[in-house]
Amino acid sequence: MTDDRQLDALRREARALLRGARAGDEMAHGRAQRVLGAKARERFVLADALHVVARERGAASWPALVAEQRLGPIRTALDDALDENGCAEIEVETDLTYPEGAPVVLAVRRRQSTLLVHDRGEAVRRAGRRTGWRHAAERAVEPTGMNVSGSTGVVFVPAHLGRNLEWLALRVAQASIDVLEAIVELDDPRVAHG
Repeated sequence: MTDDRQLDALRREARALLRGARAGDEMAHGRAQRVLGAKARERFVLADALHVVARERGAASWPALVAEQRLGPIRTALDDALDENGCAEIEVETDLTYPEGAPVVLAVRRRQSTLLVHDRGEAVRRAGRRTGWRHAAERAVEPTGMNVSGSTGVVFVPAHLGRNLEWLALRVAQASIDVLEAIVELDDPRVAHG
């Protein structure tokens, strides 16, 4: 789900702008007039204040700003990177880290409305292709519904644009960490392998 804290802050800003304009604050009137022109002095209601706040942030309207905020940063970055064929690829640094502390960085590729979220094979590269790595990696991702390429070691999941990409990226990042740990455990004599 979307985190609406930023939108809530913008709503509060719009309410403060409305209060200021109604109280005769010249700064508030100036902000409103820059966006609304003469209409700002006629009738200035909350919808107008929301519109001003949205326009000040480069959006065409308050509903457009809300829609943009709810897309999430990954979807917005993909949309910005689209080429003329409807394709894009971006890098996403997650808040998760591999055991040695390096951040889990994913690639998100878009072709029209189809997406591929993957770790570029980083978990397998970091752990090494020890004997049994494929089986260990497949066992590690099985509960999550993610996939591991048997040839490249890439941890991935295909998706469509309607998915919550921030949530999905975190799931792939965690699966990448799980794969690394499962492969590293292959060398640990204390861990029983099935």
